[in-house]
Amino acid sequence: MKRIKNFILTLILALGAVSCVSKLAYTEPDLQLPEKFQYTATADTASVANLEWKKFFSDPILQGLIEKGIKNNYDLQIALKQVASSQEKLKQAKYLQYPDVGFGVSAQISKPSENSMNGKSLNSFLGQSHVEDYNAAFNLSWEADIWGKIKNQQEVSRMQYLQTYEATKAVQTQVVAAIAQGYYNLLMLDKQIQIAKSNLELSTNTLSITEKMWQSGDTTSLGVQQATAQKQLTELLITQLEQNIAIQENALSILVGENPNKVNRTIEMSDTSLPQNISAGLPAAMVSRRPDVRQQELVLLESNSMVGIAQANMYPALKITANGGVNSFKIDNWFQIPASLFGSVLGGITQPLFQKDN
Repeated sequence: MKRIKNFILTLILALGAVSCVSKLAYTEPDLQLPEKFQYTATADTASVANLEWKKFFSDPILQGLIEKGIKNNYDLQIALKQVASSQEKLKQAKYLQYPDVGFGVSAQISKPSENSMNGKSLNSFLGQSHVEDYNAAFNLSWEADIWGKIKNQQEVSRMQYLQTYEATKAVQTQVVAAIAQGYYNLLMLDKQIQIAKSNLELSTNTLSITEKMWQSGDTTSLGVQQATAQKQLTELLITQLEQNIAIQENALSILVGENPNKVNRTIEMSDTSLPQNISAGLPAAMVSRRPDVRQQELVLLESNSMVGIAQANMYPALKITANGGVNSFKIDNWFQIPASLFGSVLGGITQPLFQKDN
């Protein structure tokens, strides 16, 4: 009786020590950022980061391209699948503190050698040369979370899920920015080729006038050659701009998850507009909104929980296993209750001593 009391007392003390061996306390570091950005008139809490991309980009064609990119971009689709995978792992981690329960059914027939001890025993006691075994049982195993190990494992899964979520936000931000940049590059190239074609028309007229002046003796052939060279340079520039437009259109099509094709656009660069009087916001707020910064902070929190798991692995683990069901060596009385019933319960405490580098 005294031993049982001592065992119970020891178990209570072990359970009470959970708070002493949990993970390290995490406090968000003080970055000591400036209250406002350099060369800004005011530091307002309302900033461009608060705007949705649909409100920031008012061009309906650009909005359509961005919507296609969010829906079809391959990198973003991979990131979303990673979020879904991490979410399923997080659901599994929520049940780590519950016992593992399983059910199994087995049937076995074995025939030992007649010249062996088992064979002679079978012939003597059972009058047969083989033995049968039929078993149907529930199995249960459970580990007490004395040192916060399971809690930290759940926290690791949660941090990994949030990392994939922040990574998806970062990929989406990159996709939106890349599509917008590509679209405005196209508008810029359109304007450049428009100017180049206007210059080509001027160069053609200049060459025509210069040739007439040369024919009338008012200028030398050098002037004609210069006008011809200027026209050829303009034609070469137009060819290069057309090539750059095709390259940009193909790149933009791939960004939105489509085959390389022309990109429809109905406005010019001068017709575009962006929201006015937008503050850059507070530096600390801007840093906290960055998905890559949030992701790295979550990596730190995950590592913090891993430290807690490593600490818990150095202390004794209390495990309880149990099984029960029906068992018989004859199939006709396999489910004869209560004669075929069996059960066992085992509890053990394991203290790691030497586990290599684990």
